[in-house]
This record gives sequence, structure tokens and C-alpha cells, in this order.
Amino acid sequence: MRRIIKIGGSLLCRPTLVADLRRYLNDQPPAHSLLIVGGGQMVDAVRELDGLRPLPSADVHWMCVDLLHATFQMCRCWLAELDAIDCRNDLSQWLERTDDARNTCPDPRTSCISPRAFYRREDDSGKLPETWATTTDSIAALLAEKTRADELVLLKSCDVDSKVDVDQMTESEIVDAAFPRAIERWISDRGRDALQVMRLPDDHG
Repeated sequence: MRRIIKIGGSLLCRPTLVADLRRYLNDQPPAHSLLIVGGGQMVDAVRELDGLRPLPSADVHWMCVDLLHATFQMCRCWLAELDAIDCRNDLSQWLERTDDARNTCPDPRTSCISPRAFYRREDDSGKLPETWATTTDSIAALLAEKTRADELVLLKSCDVDSKVDVDQMTESEIVDAAFPRAIERWISDRGRDALQVMRLPDDHG
């Protein structure tokens, strides 16, 4: 089984993030998982500067995507026990390896992945809105579709009512504005239950 796990950027400043994330990963059923990290305050700084001195929206979008490689590198350092996927060749090898094992899941592992491995301007421009409507939520949805993932998990810093639908989560700004369209085809294939949007538990539950 393949699982995509997105760490919300707002979690990056949680003091107990690494311990909480390790606990969460250890508690999950076995799967070949890819971990993608949001941009957090680094992207927030770009948003603030863009508000003061606007640049073409597509240029700003891809600047922010580039910043996600920095949070990927941080995640590699924090969770050094995980594998790393930072180019298309790495992802191709991962897909080949996990496709052979999808039903039995031998030696399931979690790997950190950089957007450079699957979302690049020269190859993927136009696949998502190149505006502030797109965040790592939608980029994770694109990854789920490209990898034919069985599950997609969005880990947040806020509480999330599991009963609300995707449109309601968008209205509440729990997920980004582009997410309903980005996830539409994947959900039609996998079903709504394959998507989990939840608060990353800490020591207090």
C-alpha cells in the first residue's frame, strides 16, 4: 500500500514536532509512505513581500515550491532514519519497487520527498493554479494522483472535524482553495475515506 503524508507548514514551529511525528508514524499500519513538508513561515514571508511588492503570480508560486526543498532538507536532518527522494529518478525507482510489493507490503518504509522529484516548472506548469490558491495541500494531492497512492493524509496543527466534506474544509481554510479540484479525480478513484485530514497528535492527544 502507498500512503502520502503531508506535514502542514504550521507544524514546523511546534517544539515537539519530531517526537510527535515519529510517534504518529510508528502507530500507522504498514505502508510505503512518502512524507512531504509544507513551507511554513518561509512561505509566509514570501506572501508578505508579495503583498508589498507584487510579482507575477506564477513566478511567486514557483519560488515557494523551491522553498519546499529547504523544508524537505530540514526533515531529512530531523528524521535521519528515513529514506530521501529528491529527484525524478529516485521517485521512478520507488514506484517500481513499491509496485511489485503493493499487496504484501514487505519492508514498508517512509521516505521524505522533495517537490523536485515530481513537480517542476519545466514539466508541470499548469497542472495546479500558479497562485496563492495552491499550497502544499494541493501539491500533496497531485503527488497522490501521480503515484496512484491508496491513502492521502494531511497533518494539521488545528483540530479537524472528520465528518466535514472537502468543500467545507476549503471554506474553513483548513485546506487551500485549489484542493477540491486537485483532489477530485483521485477521490473519484479511491473514495472519500482514503483522504484523512487531521490534527497531528501530541503528548496531550
